[in-house]
Amino acid sequence: MARVSGATRSDEWYTPPVYIEAARAVLGTIDLDPASCDAANATVKAARFYTKAQDGLVQPWQGRVWLNPPYGKLAQAFVAKLVVEHECGRVPAAIALLNSNSTDPPWFQPLWDYLLCFTRGRIRFISGDGHAKFRPQNGSVFVYLGPRPQNFIKEFDRFGEVVRRAGEPRLPAVAAPERHRRPTPSFAATDNGGPLLDYETAAAYLAVSERHVRELWAKRRLAGIKVGRSVRFLEADLDAFIVSNRVSAVR
Repeated sequence: MARVSGATRSDEWYTPPVYIEAARAVLGTIDLDPASCDAANATVKAARFYTKAQDGLVQPWQGRVWLNPPYGKLAQAFVAKLVVEHECGRVPAAIALLNSNSTDPPWFQPLWDYLLCFTRGRIRFISGDGHAKFRPQNGSVFVYLGPRPQNFIKEFDRFGEVVRRAGEPRLPAVAAPERHRRPTPSFAATDNGGPLLDYETAAAYLAVSERHVRELWAKRRLAGIKVGRSVRFLEADLDAFIVSNRVSAVR
């Protein structure tokens, strides 16, 4: 379920059924939609879904996932969590629907390792009342993470061009937990703990909201260095936090 700001009176727009059915044909079934609502799930028919109030970013993800995240900064957090959950094996297959104007930011780059379908033209999303239709200013891109690439090509080729990175796959921006080492967190500056990340980047890295990262810092559950009015976090400590699987415990 996309939430569009400033473009229309309604901020909730749902994916047309034809794309949902194509995703279902590829996935077999949809076990989870982590960014949805009752009205949207009437079409998606996911076995389980999380609403805005439930905050899908802090909930467990398992099974085959359909994801149409909110537009804006939250999209990168949902994408980061999707990649992590897929690399970990908790989400064996997924299809995400994103704005095709989002391909240049760093958070999108890991998705080039998967199959992408860039739509021909723009999708006419359906409003919450089921009547009005909204066509965004840009096209869309479907991303497939899973073991059945030919099925995805078969179903989505009619919607647009299916592409993939031509070179060697690169490691995802957030590696799977089993690939992480567990460093000893430190509140002192260090030259060997990886780059320092600000609140916003740390939030995307952990696939949670910036508010959650601020709470973690306040409770001293994350190591960081105070820089002016901001806090910089060690990437190594974020790695350790992911390994410990404590992100979902943040509310």
